Amino acid sequence: MGMNKIDLYDLSFREFSNKTEGFFNNFKETCERERMWVTMLLQPHSKKTLRPDKLIKFEWEKKVVNIDKKKSEESLARIKKRDKIK
Repeated sequence: MGMNKIDLYDLSFREFSNKTEGFFNNFKETCERERMWVTMLLQPHSKKTLRPDKLIKFEWEKKVVNIDKKKSEESLARIKKRDKIK
């Protein structure tokens, strides 16, 4: 069920946050359900045992890598130098 502009503008920040969170949770569940179906459909045709997380890895399942602060500062300095930002 969609929303028109009037309904959108009448939402509080909390209501908007709840709606977007619910939308993305629904999206994640749908993607994971479809991945499970694909795994079950491919399993009889594979000699190996398939696992859904090995078949397709979603962005929200990937590990967060720590960012090296020194490399970030060097990269920012290069961008500033290139764009001549002060």
